[in-house]
Amino acid sequence: MNIQCVSMPRSGHHLLAGLLLAYFNEDGTGKGKRLSYCNYYDCCQHRPCNKDKPPATASTLEINLQKSHDEYLLFGNNQFEPELEISTKAKYLIQIRDPIPGTVSVYKLALSRRKKTRKYQTEEGWTTVQLVPDKLKYGWPAISVRQLQYRKRFLEKWVLHNPLVDSDNSYILDYDTFVASPQKKLQEIITFLSPAEDIDTSCLETIFKQTHVHAARSISDFEFASSFKELDTICSETWQECKEKLGLESY
Repeated sequence: MNIQCVSMPRSGHHLLAGLLLAYFNEDGTGKGKRLSYCNYYDCCQHRPCNKDKPPATASTLEINLQKSHDEYLLFGNNQFEPELEISTKAKYLIQIRDPIPGTVSVYKLALSRRKKTRKYQTEEGWTTVQLVPDKLKYGWPAISVRQLQYRKRFLEKWVLHNPLVDSDNSYILDYDTFVASPQKKLQEIITFLSPAEDIDTSCLETIFKQTHVHAARSISDFEFASSFKELDTICSETWQECKEKLGLESY
């Protein structure tokens, strides 16, 4: 079964993927490795993942989890990722986050990744692109506006106008809810991915003893916090609609 994990950047995707890999591929269960993970951008850049699995692993795999930020919504073209269509025949695990804190986190990460690169496949072959090009010279104003516009489009597509939201084919995970109740949410996601699963609670307890989930960090002391009020006008109404639709009013 192929699952598209569509996430806003900095919404807890790597934490979630690590927890799922630890659970479904936990040694000693006698079930073998049941989940494969594709990062897409650093893997095959193909949907679904077409990278060969080791024969010993492929025989036990039940779930193929593939990451996507739906970057078409950010760049407006297929340069880095083709537009991800919503199909009634597919299943989607969707990760969202309050747009302002998520954007702050993206900015801080960008500062630390200015010299890193990523390879992309084009019609002419593979090309190397700087992850954070010279756009950083424009600083927080440019990055924040672009990120918030992208997050607005993401929420509109994957939450507000997604025909699968109330179906068994999608599960939406809010970052703040996740870090507040990680074990409860992980159990719900395991059931979403494997409905017939008899959840191994002892395995979960072991996983969470080994994995510390940090509470969301405050952004009140962020150096550009004075800009939040003006930036909030870009996406605040959309985010509020999403919270109401998903019952997140308390977060």
